[in-house]
Amino acid sequence: MTNKLNRSDYLILDTLHGSNMTDQFHSMTIEEIMEETGNVLGVRMTVYRMVTKLVKLG
Repeated sequence: MTNKLNRSDYLILDTLHGSNMTDQFHSMTIEEIMEETGNVLGVRMTVYRMVTKLVKLG
């Protein structure tokens, strides 16, 4: 796993930050992230892998 962020990672982070979803009490589901980004990130499993990577990076 690389520590570098790609465009998809930035899109997820920007979506969460723009909606003030910045802690465990204010968050979005994978479905909501997909809807908010216009499904450009791919299918649910792909988004899950991207989010899991971001969580591991901290």
